[in-house]
Amino acid sequence: MALAPELAWVDAASPEFLDLDRALDELGGIDPRKVHTVELRFFLGATSTETAELLNRSRSSVDRDVAFSISWLHNRLRVGHSSFIAFTWNLTCSTEGRV
Repeated sequence: MALAPELAWVDAASPEFLDLDRALDELGGIDPRKVHTVELRFFLGATSTETAELLNRSRSSVDRDVAFSISWLHNRLRVGHSSFIAFTWNLTCSTEGRV
């Protein structure tokens, strides 16, 4: 399955992406719902509304999960991973305007 258009520039074999995958696995051990939400929003390109409908949840709940997940991932990966900070910033900015 293809990544969302905003992620077309991402090299899936890059160290940053592999670190992200490990961090998502770790987050999934804590709260699988949050990881599923992130996957739908950022990797499949679903909007907040579409994600809420797919998960049978409110849009505000989806938005809270996304905000928490981005913050958690950023904090988890920021030490020694300055390129990951740029990666998550670009990811966040590219989807901010999406509803």
